[in-house]
Amino acid sequence: MSFDNASTLLLQFDVAVNAGYERFAALFPEALNDPEFRNVWLYLENPYPVDVCLVLNEFTGRDWSDFFQGHRL
Repeated sequence: MSFDNASTLLLQFDVAVNAGYERFAALFPEALNDPEFRNVWLYLENPYPVDVCLVLNEFTGRDWSDFFQGHRL
């Protein structure tokens, strides 16, 4: 997936959770679940012309950005 051509601004907040992926995935069945990386993408409704997303992921010793090396700002 690429956001290079997105027409809507996206504010993404990554949140490390002290719970297993299965637990918080079950709490938000309407979210986008990514079992490969064990993330739950939760989009928040808001009155502004911007998408706001919380990405919930299991806390680990590794930084989430390890998956995106070379592509960070």
